[in-house]
Amino acid sequence: MKIKYTYAVEAKLEAIHFFQARSGMKGRPQAPKKRFRLGAVLSVNPEATIEAFSTIAAGENLFTIGAFSSVASALPPYATVGRFCSVAPGVRVMGFKHPVQAVCQSSAVFNFSREFVHAYLEKSFASGDLKARPPRVPTPQPPRILHLGHDVWIGENCTIAPNVSIGNGAIVASGSHVVKDVPPYAIVGGNPAKLIRYRFPTEICEELSRTRWWDYELSDLFSNDVSFADPEGFISKFHQVSGHLRPACYPKVMGHELGTESAFRGLITCHGTILRMQDGNFCHDMNFAIEQGIVSPDELRQTATVEQNEDGTVSLHLPGGYLSARRDGTTKLSRQKDAWERFRTAA
Repeated sequence: MKIKYTYAVEAKLEAIHFFQARSGMKGRPQAPKKRFRLGAVLSVNPEATIEAFSTIAAGENLFTIGAFSSVASALPPYATVGRFCSVAPGVRVMGFKHPVQAVCQSSAVFNFSREFVHAYLEKSFASGDLKARPPRVPTPQPPRILHLGHDVWIGENCTIAPNVSIGNGAIVASGSHVVKDVPPYAIVGGNPAKLIRYRFPTEICEELSRTRWWDYELSDLFSNDVSFADPEGFISKFHQVSGHLRPACYPKVMGHELGTESAFRGLITCHGTILRMQDGNFCHDMNFAIEQGIVSPDELRQTATVEQNEDGTVSLHLPGGYLSARRDGTTKLSRQKDAWERFRTAA
């Protein structure tokens, strides 16, 4: 969804110590810098969880980000970044996938709104060369679920496919082109990115994963003399003091809380995706920054019966059954009404 950056939005973010620019890179604290101008339009994932003590230092998108993470690249609103992550400048997510399986992969056969295609079609209709609008070539897109685990480091100028998951503790070398999932604690690099090695021996990687140290209060780890410099010593000490560690509970702001002043009235599926209508068909995806096709309950009352459920969700009853959001981004009609047939309003 789109929101305006107002004093109210600024106050909510500053209250949890969210930062919009990096500082202290030269080893000394500096006054926080501000990038966003009052009145600027930001793209926000309404389902995002923005935890305290985090920084998004590039772009105008707000997405899920965990405490102690710093992102210096313009990641999309559907991205999820865990705690203790470091994302360098110049990281890009691959964009629209052209129909490589078709005879032609140009916009001329699938996007008639493009300036050069639209001009040609208008001229062809006017001259009589075309009598009817030609069919569009389908352009199915991969799911956009970019996920970074905890303690991930991504170097400068990397390109990442939009449906990739990067595991806890992993490293992506600068200049890499990542097209598939990265295992926990792996170091990958190259074009396409391939496994270089793992950060630690297998047993150390597995033990660190089992500790889930990022789920505990950082001050408790510090005060109990758990040394981050020595992996083996860390594991040993962690098991000694784990009973004295508090679960991390950092302040946070939800994306939809920042957009309370907006007119966004979309519906969120149980998968955390946004429901929309395209070419007369329902679908759902994570592209919250794109408002085209988003449908509201009021709009749907013309074609569906909107049923209010006891849990605050709504269900859409169409001729043939309840609208059901499937995991792959499609929908179908179902005779029953379970989780996949329930939608939440995003406003």
